[in-house]
Amino acid sequence: MGEYRERRMQQLKEELASRPAPTSGSDGQPRLPDLGVDSSQVGKYIFLDSEKEAIKLLEKSGRKVVLHFSHKEFQRCKIMDQHLETLAALHPSTLFLAVSPTKAPFLVHKMQVKVLPYVVCFVDGQVKDRIVGFEELGNTDSFKLHELEERLGTAGVIIPRSKQNANKPVYGFAPQGTTGDGDDWD
Repeated sequence: MGEYRERRMQQLKEELASRPAPTSGSDGQPRLPDLGVDSSQVGKYIFLDSEKEAIKLLEKSGRKVVLHFSHKEFQRCKIMDQHLETLAALHPSTLFLAVSPTKAPFLVHKMQVKVLPYVVCFVDGQVKDRIVGFEELGNTDSFKLHELEERLGTAGVIIPRSKQNANKPVYGFAPQGTTGDGDDWD
């Protein structure tokens, strides 16, 4: 058993050593190295430099992805960026990405992006939902984080914190009736 463990540990060390180091994009924001997701990128909102990166990442991902078409000069895009950055830290199992519509003309045409901000929700590489502008978020710049979180939860790309905590027992005790027999006599 000890030999197997040692061999496996060596394999994991070699695999980890072969991974590229994290890099930054031209704007200083974190980037995904070679389009692979590593542990340093988990829980981060990542700005992509090109459409090619976005397409490859969406095809290879096999996970839940939130892609925001974000223009750096649009105030509402900045608001959405702030909220998505916060949600990325709260929901590390989902990949949160942003790409400029000027750098992704094919995706803009394919997804019929006409209004910004434009958020697309992917599950296993398939489009599951879209959030166009702030209409579904109260049509106001001051919408709350939990509103966006609930909306993304409806799309199926995250599990909102309100639903994560709903089934947790109070004081850490298991709910009654979990034994199935309903009898106090053991």
